[in-house]
Amino acid sequence: MLNHRVYFSVAWSPTSLTRAFAPRVGSLLVGFFMLALLPWVALLGREAVVPSGALASEDSYIGRLKNRLASLESDESFRDDQLQLFAQELGTLQARLERFDIISERLFNTEEFSQHLEGVDALAPAVGDGPAVGFNQRISPMDIEMGLGYLTLRTDALSKIMDRTQELLQQTVARSQRFTWPVVHKRAYVSSAFGFRRDPFHGSRGYHSGVDIAAGWNAPIVAANDGVVTFVGFKSGYGMTVEMMHTGNITTRYAHLNRALAKIGQQVNAGELIALMGSTGRSTGPHLHFEIAINGERVDPEPFVAPFRSRAIDLALGREAAL
Repeated sequence: MLNHRVYFSVAWSPTSLTRAFAPRVGSLLVGFFMLALLPWVALLGREAVVPSGALASEDSYIGRLKNRLASLESDESFRDDQLQLFAQELGTLQARLERFDIISERLFNTEEFSQHLEGVDALAPAVGDGPAVGFNQRISPMDIEMGLGYLTLRTDALSKIMDRTQELLQQTVARSQRFTWPVVHKRAYVSSAFGFRRDPFHGSRGYHSGVDIAAGWNAPIVAANDGVVTFVGFKSGYGMTVEMMHTGNITTRYAHLNRALAKIGQQVNAGELIALMGSTGRSTGPHLHFEIAINGERVDPEPFVAPFRSRAIDLALGREAAL
């Protein structure tokens, strides 16, 4: 039966020739069998390829995860090293601040200094207070934050102590120098103090670097201390000005003058006439703008000269022959 032939006649159109085919029955069965197997062969082939690709993809994903974990471990190690470095720096700062604590305690225990530091000691924690930062122990970010907070409080407190101490040192320098009130006039008075004030020209808040002493036109102005005249002339805003250098790296400035009588390089004694009061420069009326600077930093002049104001008034009234 497999050798029997099956005859097929095929005509592609009504006018074309007819073609005949006579394949054996066995060949037809083999052909049909092969056609039936093609989908299964394709499916098996795809199943054989997909697992291989999936495994490669899985290996790549696991590799990326391992690399990421290694990177995170490296970052964590770096951050831990940085924390330890910060902890050491905090420990060093804490040790330095404790030295300042000891100095401040000695100041509080000194009678002359303690009376000027009243109200400040309560702001400063006692020596040894606050978290101790070690060098060998493992430090967490919370430990660093607590240490920084403590050091900030300590620094602020010591800053207040140092500011008060600087004021006291200025007063000590003033007492050790031969200062005198710079205006010899019976009606001389302070018309504007040192520090922030309302500007007389535009009304806004501004910084006043000296004291203004009012009296009248051509009121005598004298040297506030022994020294050498270093400048005579006009300065922007100050008008006619005389400047002097004194011992202890102290300088004085006398501004808004009507006339300067001292000369550059002249050696002048405290109480010696150097100028006459005026209203030159940025001024609203006759007065002396008087400044004192220590190491180039301007300070309040009144603690230096205020104790000698009565003597200047006595001199102006003729009750003393000299200061």
